[in-house]
Amino acid sequence: MALTHSMTCIRLLAFQTVHVASAAYGDSIEAEIALWRHAFPFVAKTTDSKEYTSAMLQSLVEFMDRLSVAEESKEADNNKFHSFCVDFLLNEMVTKRGAYPGTIADKEGFNLSLLGCILSFVTQDQSFSVDKATAKHGITFTRRRSASEKSTMLVVLKALFHREVFGSLFSLLFSIWDNTRAAASRCLANLVVAAQLYDMPLPEEFSSEKARDALRARGVFLASSPRQREADTGARILSFLYCSLNDADQRLEYLHDLTKLLKSRLLSMRDQLQAILIGENELPLKTAGDLPLAHGVIQAIALALEHRKLDMLHGTCHAGAIWSDLYNELLGIMSEAIQVSLAVVADLREGETVEGVDGQLKAGNSTKESTSVPLNVNTGAIGANGTFSSVTSTDEDEIIGRLAVQRIVIGSWLLTKETCAAISTLFTLDGYRAPCSAFEKVGALLISTLITLKHAGAAFAARDSLQDVAAVCLAAEDDKDLQRLPKVWSDRLVEEISMSDKVRDSTLRRSTGYALGFLAIMRSEIASKRASNPICVGVLDKLLTFSLPPEDRINHTLEQMDLRGIQSASDPLFSLNSGQKRPLVRDEKYEARCRVHALNVIRLIILDSPLASVVTPIVGDAIVSAILGYNDVAWAVRNSATMVFSAAMLRVVDADKNASNTDSTSNNAITITELFRRYPPLASFLPFAMKSCLKDISGIGAADSQIFPILLLLSRMQPIPNSGERADTLAQPFIPLIMDCLHSRHHGIRAAGARALANVCPDHRNLVQRLNRLLSDSLVHPKINWNKVDGILLSFEAIALMCNSQEFPAIEFSLWCVLPLDAAAVPPPSCMTTSIRTLSIIASNTKNSVVGGSALSSSLMGACKRIFSSSGFQGLIGGSELYATVTAVFIRLFRPNIWAAKSLAGFQNALRQMMDLFTSSIFDVRLAAAKAFKKGMPTDVDELLRCSEKTEGLGSPAPILVLSALAKMLLKSLCVELERKEGSGSHAPTVRRLSRCFLECFHGYTALATQDDHGGSISPFLDAHGVDLLWSSAHLIAEEDAALELIDECNGETFAASNAVEMMAVVIANRNQTSDGPSFHKVLAEFTHVVQRLNNPQASWRSRHSAALAVEKSAIFSLPHCETEATDHLRHEMVQEVLGMLQDSDPDVRATAARAAHQLGSSATVAPSQLPEVILQDTYLNASSIKGGQESGSSFDQLCMSLFSNCNGLLETIKTFQEETNKSSGVSLPETSLLNATRSRKIFEKEEPNPYNEKLLSNQLAVRSLLDIKTEAILDLDSIKKLSQTCSTCLDSILRNANAGGMAHEMTRFPSIFPSLHSVMLVGAVAIYLGSKNGDHDQKATAWAILDKVKDQRESCIHPEILSCIETIACAEASSPQTQEAILKSCFLLKA
Repeated sequence: MALTHSMTCIRLLAFQTVHVASAAYGDSIEAEIALWRHAFPFVAKTTDSKEYTSAMLQSLVEFMDRLSVAEESKEADNNKFHSFCVDFLLNEMVTKRGAYPGTIADKEGFNLSLLGCILSFVTQDQSFSVDKATAKHGITFTRRRSASEKSTMLVVLKALFHREVFGSLFSLLFSIWDNTRAAASRCLANLVVAAQLYDMPLPEEFSSEKARDALRARGVFLASSPRQREADTGARILSFLYCSLNDADQRLEYLHDLTKLLKSRLLSMRDQLQAILIGENELPLKTAGDLPLAHGVIQAIALALEHRKLDMLHGTCHAGAIWSDLYNELLGIMSEAIQVSLAVVADLREGETVEGVDGQLKAGNSTKESTSVPLNVNTGAIGANGTFSSVTSTDEDEIIGRLAVQRIVIGSWLLTKETCAAISTLFTLDGYRAPCSAFEKVGALLISTLITLKHAGAAFAARDSLQDVAAVCLAAEDDKDLQRLPKVWSDRLVEEISMSDKVRDSTLRRSTGYALGFLAIMRSEIASKRASNPICVGVLDKLLTFSLPPEDRINHTLEQMDLRGIQSASDPLFSLNSGQKRPLVRDEKYEARCRVHALNVIRLIILDSPLASVVTPIVGDAIVSAILGYNDVAWAVRNSATMVFSAAMLRVVDADKNASNTDSTSNNAITITELFRRYPPLASFLPFAMKSCLKDISGIGAADSQIFPILLLLSRMQPIPNSGERADTLAQPFIPLIMDCLHSRHHGIRAAGARALANVCPDHRNLVQRLNRLLSDSLVHPKINWNKVDGILLSFEAIALMCNSQEFPAIEFSLWCVLPLDAAAVPPPSCMTTSIRTLSIIASNTKNSVVGGSALSSSLMGACKRIFSSSGFQGLIGGSELYATVTAVFIRLFRPNIWAAKSLAGFQNALRQMMDLFTSSIFDVRLAAAKAFKKGMPTDVDELLRCSEKTEGLGSPAPILVLSALAKMLLKSLCVELERKEGSGSHAPTVRRLSRCFLECFHGYTALATQDDHGGSISPFLDAHGVDLLWSSAHLIAEEDAALELIDECNGETFAASNAVEMMAVVIANRNQTSDGPSFHKVLAEFTHVVQRLNNPQASWRSRHSAALAVEKSAIFSLPHCETEATDHLRHEMVQEVLGMLQDSDPDVRATAARAAHQLGSSATVAPSQLPEVILQDTYLNASSIKGGQESGSSFDQLCMSLFSNCNGLLETIKTFQEETNKSSGVSLPETSLLNATRSRKIFEKEEPNPYNEKLLSNQLAVRSLLDIKTEAILDLDSIKKLSQTCSTCLDSILRNANAGGMAHEMTRFPSIFPSLHSVMLVGAVAIYLGSKNGDHDQKATAWAILDKVKDQRESCIHPEILSCIETIACAEASSPQTQEAILKSCFLLKA
C-alpha cells in the first residue's frame, strides 16, 4: 500500500526502499520487478512538483542499474532488463498508458521525463534528460558496463526508435500545454541526436521522403495558424524535419527553403496590409481573413538554429562558412518582419514615427511612404483571455469581421514575439557575428518594439532579445564599434523619456516598456563583468536627475528645509557621484511624464535582483527622490514616488512583505546605524524634511504627505536598543519631531508616528512618563485636543506591542482615564478603540497588571460590554471600528467561560451572553462576534478533544455537552440571522461563519461520540426539532445562494452553500431523528442538487471540497437501500459525482472523495489513504450497483449517460479536423498557398476547466461495468443508440481516410479525437456483445473493410489501440467470452 499511498513522502520513501522490502523474498530482484510493475503505473498521475518526478525517476534509475547488474551476474534471468525497460516502461507505461493522444497534463510531463530518463540511462549521457533533473550524477552514469550490458543497452536504445514512441511524441506536440510541447520537442531532438550518434535509423513513418513531405505540409499549415498553440506545434514539426537530416548541406538547403517561404509570407502579408491601409478606413474583411501569417515559420527557423547547440554538444553536425550568408539574409528578413508587425500594433500618436522602420507601408492614397500610421485597429479590444471572441453574434459578416481583426492583430503580435526570440537565437550562435550595421538596425527596432507595443508577451521577448544582443556587443572586445552600441541604445532610451518632443505616455502600465529596455542593457553589462559598469552608473545618474522636481522648485524645497548648502560636494544630497554637484532639470524643460517614467524605471531597477550590486548603493538617493515626489501636484508623480519608496523599503530597510499585517519589525530589518552608514545623506535629509513638513511644531499641527513615508521608514528599522552604540545619537534628532506628529489631524500620521516613536526611542520608561504628563495635561484642558490624546494612546499601544512589560502599570493607569463612559466629555470612538486594544495587550501579560490578570480581564470585559450594549456610537466616525474591537476583545477574554467552564450554570450563562452578541441589533457587533469566534474555534475544539479525559468528574460540563449546547446556540443564532429583514436582509459572511462554527461543533462531537462509544448517534447533539431546524436553515442558505453564479467566487471565497451542504449531510446521516420534516426522498433530492452545483470545476476548490466532505459525512452509501426507484436513481447520481471527484484537480478534494468512495466497498488491499486512481479503479464496479451485486436500472442509465457526455461532439471534431487536414494532405511543395484560414473555429477556444480529469479512464471503467451488468435493457437507451450510430459514422470516416496523408494527418492520433473515438469504438463492441441487432452487421463489415485496407499494420498509420478496437468489432459476437476478453484487453488504462 505504501507504494501507492496518497502522501508523496510515504510513496517516495517506499520506492526508495523497495529493494530492502523485496529482499525478504527468496528472489529479491524478481519481487522488486513485480512491485514496480504493480505500483509504477499509478505514480505518474499526480499533481506533485518537479522534485517529486526527479526523486521518483532517480529511484527508477537505481533499480534499472541493479537489475542490469543482477542480470549480468546471473542473479536474474536473461531478458529481464529488456522486458522491464521495453515491454513495461516503453510499451506499457509511455506509449500505451502515459503518452496516448489526449492524455492529461500530469501524465504528459511525467512520461516525457521518464522517456528522457530511459534515454539518459541506456546512453549514460545526462544531457539527454528532458528536464535536466531526472537523475543525479553518480555511479550509475559513470560505472563501466560490460560488453553484454552494452549490447543489451543498444537493444533498448533501438526500441526507443520504434514508430509508436515517435508517434506518441508527435501526439504530444499537439498538447494544449506549452511545457508539454516544448518537452516533447526536446525529447524528439534528443532521440534524433542519439540516432545519429549510434547510427540507428529513425522510423520510416517519420523519415521516408513521402512521410517528410506530408509532415512538412502539415507543419507549414499549422505554423500559419493565428492560434499560438497550433503555430507552435507546426514550428516544432518543421524543426524536427530539420534536425532529422544527417547532412549539413541538406540542412542548409532545408533552411533556405524555409527562408524563401518566410520571405514569401512576409511579402504577401505586407501587401495585404498595404491594401487595408489604402482602403480609406474600410477593412476588406475577406482579404484580411486570409492574411498570410509568418510567426510560425520564424519560430521553426529559430528552433532549427537552436538545435545547433545540441549538435555542438554531441558533435553530430557542423556548419560551414557558407551558413553566414544565410544568417545575414535571415537578419534582414527578421528586421522586415518586426517592421511589418509594428505597422499594425505599434501604439503611436498622430504624426509620430517609429525609429528603425524603413517606411515600407503607405497610408491612404498618398504616394509617399509613411512610417507613422499604424492600422486603424484598436488592439486593446482583443482580450488576451478571449473576452472579445466570447461575445456572440448572429450576423455572419460581423463574425467574419471579428475573425479578420483578430487574425491581423494577433498574427502581428505573435510575429513580433517570435521574431524577437529568433533574433536572440541568431545573434548568440557560436561562430557567427553579424555585421555592425545589423546590430544597429536590430537594436533600434527592439527598442521601438519595447516603447510602442501593448502586448506584454512580445515586450518581454524584445527585452530578452535586446539583452542577448547587448551582451554579444559588450563581449566583442576586438570591435569597438560594437562595444559602443549598448551605450548608444541606453542614451536613446534616456532621450525617449526626457526630450519634450519624444516623451509620451507609456503603452504598458508603469512605464514597463522603457524599464525593460534599461534592464536589458544594464543586465548585459553586469553579466559582462566590466570593471566600473559605466552604462549602469550613467543610466542611474540620469534617471535620478529626471526623477527630481525642476531646478527652481527643488531649490525652493531645499530652502524650506534649510538645506540650501547641502548640494555642495562636502555635504552632498545624493550618494551617487557625490563629488560633483548634481545637475537639475530646468523649469522650462521639465516634463511631468518624464519624471513619472524615471520613477517607474527606478522602481523596477531596484526590484531587479541581477542589478543588486549596482543599485543598492543608490537606494538612499531613490528614497530622497521618492519623498520629494510625495507632495507633487500631479497624482501620477505621487503614485510613482510611492512605488519607488515601497521598492526601496523592501530591498533595503525591511524585506518582510507581511510586515504591515503584524505591526512588528522583522529580525532582518536594517539598523539606523547601518542605514545612515550606507546612505549618509539620509541622516541630514530626513530630519530637515520632517521639520519642513510640520506646519506648527509646537501646536496643534498638520502634516503634508512627505511625513508619512519618513515615519514609516523609522518604524520599520530595528529598534534602537538593537542598533549599536551610535544609534542613540543618530535617533535623537527624530524624537521631538515624531512627538509633534502625534498632534496631527491625520489619523494615519498619528499611527505611523506612534510606531516610529516606540521604535526610535531608546528609553521607554522616560518616554512613558513624558507621555503620561502630556495625557494628564490634555485631559484637564478646557478644550481637549483629542487628536493629541489619540496620538498618545497610539504610542502606548506601540510600546505595549514591543513587550516593554515594566512600563505596563503606568500605561494601564492612563488608559483607564480615557474609558469612563459617564464622564462629562465622552472620548471619540478612536481613542476608546486604542485604549481597549492596548488594555487587551496588557491583559495577555497578566503578571504585569496593576490589579492582577483576572481582575484586569474582568474590568476590561465589563468596559467592552458597556460599549457594545450601547447603540450611541453608531453613525460616529470610528464607531464601527470601536464596536468591532470591543467585541473581538470581549470574545477573546470570554472564551475560557465556554471552553473551560468551571460549572454548568456558568457555562449556560456564557452561552446566553454569546448569543446576545451573535443576535445583537448592531450590525458591527454581530459581524465582529462571528468573525472573532470562528477564528479560534478549530483550536478550541481540538483542545477540548485533547483534554476530554482530564475534565471528567471535576464539576465542569462534559465536553460532549459543551459541543452539543454550543451547537444549539449557534443554530438558533443562525436562524435569527437568516430571518433578519431589516436592511438588505441576512449578511452572507456572518451566515457563513456561524454555519461553519456549527459544523466545527458537530465534527468535534462526532469525534467525542466515537471515543465515548456512543455509536455516533446524534440524539444528544440535536433533538428532532433541532434537526428540522437545521434542515430548514441549510435549505434557506442553499436557496439564497442558488441565484449566484459560480464565477462570482473570487479571492478564494466560498459560497455559504458550501456550509449548507455539509449541514444537509448531518440531517441525512441521522434522518431517523426528523419529526414532521420533508420526506427522505425530498431531502436527498435537494442534497444531490446542491452537491452537483458545488462540484463544478469552475467553482472554488473549497466549494468542491465541501461537497465531497458532505457526501462522506452523510454516509449515503452506507444507509439501507430505499425501495423507491426515484431515490435509488438519486443515489446513483451521487455515485457519479463521487467518482468524478476522484479526478478533481485539487488533491484535498480527491482525498476526501476517496474516503467517501471507500464506503461503496473495496477490496481488502485498498485503503482510503491510497492514490485516488487506485481507489477509482477498485471501487468503480461496486459503484455500478449499491445493492450488493444486484442489477440496477439506474446504474447502467448513469453509466451510459456518462459515456455519452464524455463523447459528445466527437463527430463535429472529426469533421473540423478532416476539413483542415484536407488542405495540407497531398499538397505539392512549395507550400506558399498553405494558409490556415479556417473560420469554423474561434481563435480563442475554450479551456478544459479540470485538466486532471482523465475522461478516457472514466469511459473504460464505465465500459467494464457495462460488461458486468449484462442486460439487454441497456440497448434500448437513447444514449447507447446514439453512441452506436456515432461508432458507425466513425468507422466509415476511418475507412475513407485510412493511411491518407501519413502520421501527421491521421485523425486517430489527434488528441482531441482519440479519447472519445476509442470510447465510442468500445461501446460499439459492447453493444454487439450484449446482443444488439441495430446496425451491427454494417459495423462489422466496415471494420473488416478497414482491416483489409491496412493488412500490414506496419504500414498502417491508425493508432494501434484504435486498430485493436476495430478488430474487436469485426470479430465481435453476442455473449462471446472471446469478445468480452478482447473488450477488456482494449481497456488499456485499467489494471489487469
